Amino acid sequence: MGRFPTNVAGTLVPFGRKLEEPIALAKEALWSVPVPDLVPSEHWPMVETRIRSGETSGGVWKREGSARGIALWERRGPLGVTVGLIYLRPAEVSARGYRSLLEAVAASAGPLAFVSSPLPGLTLAEEASTMRELGFAPFGRSEMTRPLSTPVGALAGSADRRVRPFRPEDEAVVAKIHEKAYQGRFDRYLFLEETDPTRDAESAVHGLVQGRWGPFRPEASMVVEEKGIPAGSDLVVDSPRGVLIADVATDPAFAGRGVGRSALEGTLRALKSAGAGLVRLAVTEGNRRAIALYERLGFVRSGGPSREWYHTGRIPVAPEAD
Repeated sequence: MGRFPTNVAGTLVPFGRKLEEPIALAKEALWSVPVPDLVPSEHWPMVETRIRSGETSGGVWKREGSARGIALWERRGPLGVTVGLIYLRPAEVSARGYRSLLEAVAASAGPLAFVSSPLPGLTLAEEASTMRELGFAPFGRSEMTRPLSTPVGALAGSADRRVRPFRPEDEAVVAKIHEKAYQGRFDRYLFLEETDPTRDAESAVHGLVQGRWGPFRPEASMVVEEKGIPAGSDLVVDSPRGVLIADVATDPAFAGRGVGRSALEGTLRALKSAGAGLVRLAVTEGNRRAIALYERLGFVRSGGPSREWYHTGRIPVAPEAD
């Protein structure tokens, strides 16, 4: 991780073997950070497990030998570090204090790509000013859900279109669709693992199929073919909070023809037949076309938007580009 620096505000002390203090402080932070629709008691077990296992790195912010705050972060591929939780105790809150803490994290862990936690205790204006001075711009993500008891409309498409469940041999084809669909889009950078777009798409699809984000549901994941040519897909997993449509992609050559809608309608039908009660997905607020499609299919916002930040020097595409 490198050497932790000292500055005028305090010292960032890395987690050692004794985790009682950082775990207690992280729990205090989680209950204090105002994240829309986040239930701390539901989220905390995962946070504690990741700290104890070393999956999440972090440091305690100390001044005069006393713990004054905490930061948790993880590296996300080649873009840099994602700060998942940052917190200063009320007596320490200031724009300068948060700036010093974020600069200490960057000096210790590497360049920051995302800060996915708000800065508790600051006003919205103070937070925005602090983050913009550090080179960040805002974005938000929302959850959308749909009860599967809601009727599914007639399957969109034509006689030339085939909508079928995912087969193991489809993985390479779906990865290629994913690569084309996300090229130059903000959402690609949210989960970037490889700078090479082909390898990154292959890694993303393989991870979903292999259950990295929850058991894969091939029977509910769809591939759409136009005159026998793969044109779009969606991938579905069982997450800790229920059925999740984790990826929806259309080859740009087939954009505007209802391919994404066909894939989603096929998925909704399959999940309803399997007895699922609710399906959810996440969407970036700037992705207006996707939001409009989901709303036409009966999805409604059930959480968010989150208040997050991305570094404009490391992510060159704005969310509005979607």
